[in-house]
Amino acid sequence: MPLSRIHCWQPRRIRFPACPLPGLYDYAKAGEISTITGSFDTTYRAPEFRWNVTADVNSTKDPEQGTIDRDSLGFTYQWLLQRQRFISGLSLRERNEETGIDARAQLGAAYGKYFRQTSKSELSAMLGPRTDS
Repeated sequence: MPLSRIHCWQPRRIRFPACPLPGLYDYAKAGEISTITGSFDTTYRAPEFRWNVTADVNSTKDPEQGTIDRDSLGFTYQWLLQRQRFISGLSLRERNEETGIDARAQLGAAYGKYFRQTSKSELSAMLGPRTDS
């Protein structure tokens, strides 16, 4: 079967070996309306720091409204401190034609603490300033 005809759906942050492409993508069509969605999320952790990159894309084609596109690209960097605390730098660029957001950038910094960390999940809280442009 050609790669263009293989559709793979999987929850974020979980990778299945049967999926031929990294990340998440899905295509759906109902009548004349079609939607394609793509997502990518990766994290790297070292003893002193951690970074995360995410990307999401969604495009909907509707004969009445035309094509509506939404996408975002984010980056997070954490400096890991003692006693499950961290300092984080945050950035996000997003676009959403439906709500009129042409290109919005967000930058932020935060001080945070992990309350629970396991091999499959974590619970943390952060507090800090953020700016939108």
